[in-house]
Amino acid sequence: MNEREEFYAECSRILGIAHEYHDPYSRRTRWNTRRLGNGRFPGFGLIQCFGPGGIRVMQRGHDTVWCKTYQEVYDLLEKMRR
Repeated sequence: MNEREEFYAECSRILGIAHEYHDPYSRRTRWNTRRLGNGRFPGFGLIQCFGPGGIRVMQRGHDTVWCKTYQEVYDLLEKMRR
């Protein structure tokens, strides 16, 4: 498991929402861009990981939050879950 896959797995565990990780394509073509990217959690929103220094959390009905570390995201999700 790579670092991002572990990150999304932990977010999934905290939220209690299943998440299926997809390895990103190494080269974009018109045929392989049809699958939605990682970070979609049905009923919650979107968590986009641009690397450990830039993570965007968008929850339906709330403001977008930018985090700088994985731990910051985990703490935020724990608070949102309550």
